[in-house]
Amino acid sequence: MIGGTDIVIPAKGGHALLDFCLRIIGRYWPAAVFEDALTGQHYDRYELVPISRLTEMLVYKNSVAANEWEQKGADPSLENTMIHLLRGENTLTVVVDNPQQHPMKELLDSIRFALASPNGLNNATSAPEGHADKSKMHPE
Repeated sequence: MIGGTDIVIPAKGGHALLDFCLRIIGRYWPAAVFEDALTGQHYDRYELVPISRLTEMLVYKNSVAANEWEQKGADPSLENTMIHLLRGENTLTVVVDNPQQHPMKELLDSIRFALASPNGLNNATSAPEGHADKSKMHPE
């Protein structure tokens, strides 16, 4: 049976925290589809996500996974094809099915490392609201 594992990471950064995580996820899942977990509104491209209004996001590996989650719900065949992000006051909660499975483990390690790095949001003195420079997400 599919189930979620909550990974709580101490983190600051306001809305920029979600933006930061979405950009990291986008490196692993370039065809990701995004959903506002509270309203169900879907966004086919990262650039369309209204980061400044969100505290909770669902990120699907691609449009096929998003459609299958819509049709089947939490089905075992969909393991690790969706990530649930929740931004708290001083935490980021990442919910995945199997955090030890490759490549999910690497994706989660990337988020943890980036947030803990000297240039990560946990060490920023002020975090910008809304989207950061999206041109750096997929370098040519």
